[in-house]
Amino acid sequence: MTARKRQSIVAAGDRRTERRFALILGLSWKLIHRNRVMASGAGHTIDISRHGVRFDSCPRISAGKKMEISIAWPVLLHGVAPIKLVIGGPVVRCDDACTVVRIVRHEFRTARRSQAAGALTVKREEPPRRIVLPRKAAL
Repeated sequence: MTARKRQSIVAAGDRRTERRFALILGLSWKLIHRNRVMASGAGHTIDISRHGVRFDSCPRISAGKKMEISIAWPVLLHGVAPIKLVIGGPVVRCDDACTVVRIVRHEFRTARRSQAAGALTVKREEPPRRIVLPRKAAL
C-alpha cells in the first residue's frame, strides 16, 4: 500500500492499513484459560485480515482473554473433504455487536462433514433412475 493511500485511509477515519475481507463464514469459538475451555459458542465471521478476525458473538468477552476459533472454510480439500481454519490468539476488543481476535497462530485442519460451525453441506447428486415400462402387446 502506498503512503498516499495510507494517508487517505487515516484521514477517512480508518487507521487500519491491512486489507480486510468481508467473509461471512460459520464458526465455533472456545475461550481458553490455563489450557481449559471456560466457555464456547458459535457465530459468523464479519471480516478477516491477515492479522485478525472479527465475528459476531453473544457474550461480551474481556480484552486479553485467549480464544481458539474454528472457521468452516468454503473450499473442499481435493474437492472431497471439508476443512476448517483454526485460529488462536487474544481478544483485542469486544462490544455489543462483535469481538475482534488477533491472529497469533493459524492452521488448516480437516473437518467432519457434520461439524456444527457452519458445516459445509456436501450433496451428492444421484444419477437419474431409468424407468422401464413394459411394452404393450401388438394388437
